[in-house]
Amino acid sequence: MKNQISIEYIIIILLSCFYLPAPLVAWGSEDEAAYLCVVEESTGFHFENGKWGRAHFNVSEEKFIIRKIKPDELYFNKDHPYGVYRLGKNSASLRCKAGKNIVCDAGLGELLFSPESGRFIKTYPIGYWDGSDNNEDTPNISRGRCSKI
Repeated sequence: MKNQISIEYIIIILLSCFYLPAPLVAWGSEDEAAYLCVVEESTGFHFENGKWGRAHFNVSEEKFIIRKIKPDELYFNKDHPYGVYRLGKNSASLRCKAGKNIVCDAGLGELLFSPESGRFIKTYPIGYWDGSDNNEDTPNISRGRCSKI
């Protein structure tokens, strides 16, 4: 009997590990939808051998979540109700307006996402134009897809 209780307890713990971390907003209404986004390709410019040239960037690990910012979270704003969250981060890296599409516009770039098509474009225009000739900031544009979670 004692071993049976232990096994049941372990099963409950294991099930909790798989189901509780899921984003709770995905269990709500359509207005509370959340999306897991994966960058599929990124191209831009890099500085090498004293000149700027074209570059393709490795984005195999670049993933993020688009979801509503909760009222008690940093950056909550009714005019920008959605946020872009890098995996493993608790605060939004971009705030977004929502209508038919979700549009995130910041001084460091822009993200345009269509829930209907599941596609997004993300830009990062920092570097080059400011006169710095290095790879600390390299302008790029990325594309990818998001799935409702």
